[in-house]
Amino acid sequence: WFTIVASGYRGGDLRFFFGGQVNSFYTDMNGLSGVGTYGAPVVYTTIDGGPLAAAGSAVVATNAAGDLVVAPQRPVRSFGGFVNLGLPLSRWFNANPNGHNGGWQLYFHFGKDQVVSHDLTATGATTGLGPFANVLSPLPLRMGKVAAVTLYYKLNRYISFGFEQSIYATRLETGATYTIAGVPSNEWQDHRSEFGPIFTF
Repeated sequence: WFTIVASGYRGGDLRFFFGGQVNSFYTDMNGLSGVGTYGAPVVYTTIDGGPLAAAGSAVVATNAAGDLVVAPQRPVRSFGGFVNLGLPLSRWFNANPNGHNGGWQLYFHFGKDQVVSHDLTATGATTGLGPFANVLSPLPLRMGKVAAVTLYYKLNRYISFGFEQSIYATRLETGATYTIAGVPSNEWQDHRSEFGPIFTF
């Protein structure tokens, strides 16, 4: 009548593990001082400049002994989970398995990630996340979540089609930085509509 799958997880550097938008990394400036012109830190961002790839830009600094070092990059640790509910619509309506309506399926998916408190308030942390580039702790991203609805249609044993409507959201720790539908918000949202074929051999 239905299938349900659920999972929980905790770790660091998970990188989009079931929707972990906030699971990137940060540059740890603890015990380091900046070097460069007039004492300004020298920051080297990643070549693609993407919002996640640029997080934790490499920083050249000096340690307590005065040695020139590259500031270490630490994974942002988080915990979360997801639940997925699958509904075999064709079976519910007793469709002919070999007919044109024998492969309709509907899935509901929800997942959530939360940064662990220690990393959320990590001292000496700097990131390269868009408007938060090189802003010291606390880390700006607090929580990520995803909700999706997916409808599948099986044309035959080799070809299926899928349509998915989803919402990805990332919540900031403080402040209303984004404007959503003309209203200030501390939660960034990405609404996606995706359609495509699936080939099975």
